[in-house]
Order: sequence, then C-alpha cells, then structure tokens
Amino acid sequence: MQFNPLWLRPDIPTRFFRYSFTPVLVSLWLLARLWRAGELFGRTGTVFCVWFVLALVAQLFGESVGVYLAGLVAQSALAIGLALKQKTTEIR
Repeated sequence: MQFNPLWLRPDIPTRFFRYSFTPVLVSLWLLARLWRAGELFGRTGTVFCVWFVLALVAQLFGESVGVYLAGLVAQSALAIGLALKQKTTEIR
C-alpha cells in the first residue's frame, strides 16, 4: 500500500490547493501569539494545540477528499475561534 496524500496526487491540479494552507498559517500565528500573551494555559491551551495538530494531520496526510476537507474546515474553524478569543481578551 502506497502513501499518497491528496495534495501530492498528480491527477489533481495544484491550483486547487493554492490557498488551502492559509488557515494553517493563521492558526499557527494566532496560537503562538495567544500562548505568548499567556491566554492559553491549562486545558484551553491543550485543546487548541491538539485541535491544531489533528486538523493539520488530516489536511496534510488525508488520502481522500473527505478527510482533506474535514482538516481544512477544522483548521478554518480553529483560526476563527482563536481570532475571536484574541478579540475578547482585547476587550477586557
């Protein structure tokens, strides 16, 4: 059995994946920023970090469209959730 992630398959044009890694970068940037500010600690920090890793693994190593899209949606939801958390901490 050969490992063949969706985004490395030659039968799918690369233009479909052009901006799909933007949520990964935004999530990672917001995670680092909130962690550095001390807003992610205890269970909250662990949940967000595990969420990030699981979504990244699904997106990078998913061999089907469903797994890839689940990772992409999870990564986008994480970026939105972290952005909202950052905004609510700025309001306080």
